[in-house]
Amino acid sequence: MKYLIILILFFSSISNSNAGILVPWNPVAKLNIGVDYLLKPSFSTYAHQTSDFTSDITKFQNSNIYAGVRIFRYFGIEAGYSRILSRFNQDNLYNDLSLKQQYFEGKLFIPLISLPSISIDGYLSYGNSKITASSLNLSSLDTQNSEIKNSVKYGYGVEAAIFGMASARLGTYVLKHKLDVMKDNKMHVTYCGLSIYLL
Repeated sequence: MKYLIILILFFSSISNSNAGILVPWNPVAKLNIGVDYLLKPSFSTYAHQTSDFTSDITKFQNSNIYAGVRIFRYFGIEAGYSRILSRFNQDNLYNDLSLKQQYFEGKLFIPLISLPSISIDGYLSYGNSKITASSLNLSSLDTQNSEIKNSVKYGYGVEAAIFGMASARLGTYVLKHKLDVMKDNKMHVTYCGLSIYLL
């Protein structure tokens, strides 16, 4: 969360500044904030139980909020905070996972379509995450806790922007560090989201 707050405050100060030296940032860099819904957090040996979209959104479960900066359309940085509360099944044994993630990553955008009203870009992402997680086994009622201070996070996706004012995206990412609370499985996440541009 601290990465997200620092990024928003820093670029808000840039947009509100009257210093002439900062004016050239406006045409080449854009600040956007957005929210993602984590459609399918998954682990290789676990089956993910069906989520309730309305409940997830209103309670900020399986969701991500972020702030990002696009530079010259081709590059970007993003900081965000994710929260996952989901039930997983392995051989009819159920685990409730609670996971919180703070991340900071860089992005490389690849233009696919460029029109006056809409642009569509593919992107690659790579960064680091700080994770705290706990898993409750519903059969034994045993709880395991874990904290990962520096996990590599990488992924790819596609983003469509309308009139340079708002965008929608669909993507996937992987956490390289295995979670011991989920029997040392890597986490794969598919997500979709919306954002607006502030600058």
